[in-house]
Amino acid sequence: MTIENTFLRLTFFTLILTWLSFSLRAQEGFVLEADSFNYRITFPQEPVANNSIMRSPKGKIYINSYFYKTGEDSAEDNLLFLVNYTKYPAEATDWHSEEERKNLFRGAVDGFVASVRGELVREEEVEFSGYPGRKVQVKTADEILLFNVRIYMVDDKLYLLQVASKIEAYPNEEADAFLDSFSFLGPFEALPEKDDK
Repeated sequence: MTIENTFLRLTFFTLILTWLSFSLRAQEGFVLEADSFNYRITFPQEPVANNSIMRSPKGKIYINSYFYKTGEDSAEDNLLFLVNYTKYPAEATDWHSEEERKNLFRGAVDGFVASVRGELVREEEVEFSGYPGRKVQVKTADEILLFNVRIYMVDDKLYLLQVASKIEAYPNEEADAFLDSFSFLGPFEALPEKDDK
């Protein structure tokens, strides 16, 4: 092997490494593929996982959350990124009833507003990948934080995405990129129609 060939190969290898490093930087963030919950989302950095089970009169409610928190004293515009998956008992309600879904969305939105002691700024009915959803904005009573929330319902599963931003810093690209990065990994198995007999 000649010196020229070695030099060309090293140059080519260096160019490939440089290109890869720029490509990886362009795709900043931590891509979370939650296979068990059938979704993908990109966090700014690696999130923390939290799992819990709640008992209800109709059965167990399974809750899985991933979150990344920068902290209240952070200089960042966005302080919290969260995705929450909740699996309700299939027998809990008639998941095919539009009225029941509206009641569940109302409870989810009102429950969120109450949990942050906030005020509902905006609520919009949306559809995501063929499933019903809501886009919600909630501001805290002290008008320091603005929560951008998206809620999607797939039969007995509820997906809630949330970004808490400093109110003066929204809209911002990082918050929207997180919310827009959410996708389902594949199709869902449909629940059978509820038998009213």
